[in-house]
Amino acid sequence: SVYNKSSGKALDGVITIDGEALGKLLDIIGPVAIEKQDIKVDRENLNDVIDRDKDHKLISTLSNKLLNEIFFVPDLNWPQIVNWFGTGVESKNILVYFENNRIFSYLLAEGFSGSIPRPSKDQFDLLSIFETAEGEEKSSIHLDRRLNLATKIDNQGNISHSLKVGYINANNLNISNRLRMRMYLPAGSRIIKASSGEID
Repeated sequence: SVYNKSSGKALDGVITIDGEALGKLLDIIGPVAIEKQDIKVDRENLNDVIDRDKDHKLISTLSNKLLNEIFFVPDLNWPQIVNWFGTGVESKNILVYFENNRIFSYLLAEGFSGSIPRPSKDQFDLLSIFETAEGEEKSSIHLDRRLNLATKIDNQGNISHSLKVGYINANNLNISNRLRMRMYLPAGSRIIKASSGEID
């Protein structure tokens, strides 16, 4: 992997946890104190902490503290944590990868890896949307997103989809970075029209 080549260290695996899952974990564990910054991070101020964390050191410290809480504090609410992990994996807010082929094959079969499936013609269609924020600011985390997918089948059995992606700046914050969107569609699909607002 890129990490192996750049650091010279081998990784057994990677677990990624996004901001939504991190906030839910903070709800279970409670606020986490970061002494060097003299702050306590909880669900309410998590987005602001992420927004201000230009060099990712604060989030790295927070992640280490949360992992220490999970693995070394004996009186945690384990049923809630197990439920949090299961729900996070199902919703793809938590993704897991392991170098071990047997473990990774299991994760792949269970849908825990975050990889895009290769559907056969008689199974299902595929539509995946990925966002990348461009710029140093992380202000796009404050946007609410709405997805609406409408599907039509005509008399000849032709299928067409219409996808609307809406972004709502509910807090009227200054959104300083740009979002780049990628969409993965089934092989053989044709895009008939794409528009942003009123612009084709």
